[in-house]
Amino acid sequence: MIVLEGQDTAKDDYQLLAEKVLLQAMLDYVRLQHPAHRDRRYLLEAFMDAADMFYDPDYLVGEFVDDAGNPVDLEEFLKVATDRDRTNIPGLHAHLRASSLEHWKPKEKEILIKIPPIFTIKSIPWYTEHHEKPGHEIDFDERIIYLNKKTPQGQQDFVEAMLDIIWDLLELKVAAKKRKEFAELLYETLVINDNLK
Repeated sequence: MIVLEGQDTAKDDYQLLAEKVLLQAMLDYVRLQHPAHRDRRYLLEAFMDAADMFYDPDYLVGEFVDDAGNPVDLEEFLKVATDRDRTNIPGLHAHLRASSLEHWKPKEKEILIKIPPIFTIKSIPWYTEHHEKPGHEIDFDERIIYLNKKTPQGQQDFVEAMLDIIWDLLELKVAAKKRKEFAELLYETLVINDNLK
């Protein structure tokens, strides 16, 4: 087989460019999730473009085309960027989520949620008391939540405790593991979207 001079080089350059675009989109997706990091229009556009690339099934990576000259979708783009015939989009989504958590989880300690000494749920007053033990305890008779008010984990425990109280008031039966997962996801969502100050 005869290979024309430069043919492999052009293919390698195209694949390398696609790989760089993919890596930049992944970086933009992870690092620009928090609104405070999208304070310029171009940063917001970079985040939205990355989000569309990874999650919009109709998104076309217009600068990259197939053999017929048509823009490619994410699956075809990944084949070019990774130089593989098989792709795993759910695996990519899992990787993006793990990378986002790895990047943003340590920064949660910089985000403050105020844990008040008294708060109300359905107009019923509840009290919070500081304790050093991990986790939280709820005294439903005295309407007191015991938790560590000085740690980021305590902030998450506060959200979890409020949800436990709400589920109890609404008489919802939810497994403890699912309640904890729900509280963690709600807290993470509030933090990453800058809903807490």
